[in-house]
Amino acid sequence: MWLVSTGSLHSFMQVEYQSWDEVTLKFYVAGPIHGQPERNKPAFDTAKSLLRSLHHEVVIPHEIPPAEHEGLPCPDTYRGEDYEHDSACYLKTDLIVMLQDCDGIFLLKGWEVSRGARLEYQIARMTGMKLAFEEGALRYLPLPGIDDILPI
Repeated sequence: MWLVSTGSLHSFMQVEYQSWDEVTLKFYVAGPIHGQPERNKPAFDTAKSLLRSLHHEVVIPHEIPPAEHEGLPCPDTYRGEDYEHDSACYLKTDLIVMLQDCDGIFLLKGWEVSRGARLEYQIARMTGMKLAFEEGALRYLPLPGIDDILPI
């Protein structure tokens, strides 16, 4: 069941379980970074502040160091002009932290245009993590070959 109400966690996002207001969860925040002004950090910080005000723990990708590769070159993916590493170096550690440390994923508006956020969404869905969305964010992206076995 999806709930929307005002004056609580539900006013910012839709959630599956009413009990989310009653327990402390750890959320990984996902959304567009590459090509965004300030790497979209203000939007991530806003989500982090809101979730923390509701007594949840929060991890944002900006605070996770990239994967180290001991002198080897970065994988040949894509790199922003002011980035020290290619996206793969960041995504690798982001996924490790998301899967090992977090109960759910919080998706910002525009997440569906980010290759990394789409992958994080797919992995979160496939591993049964709780899904939460910023108000106005796309709430579903088809997973070809997967949707027939996963509930929507």
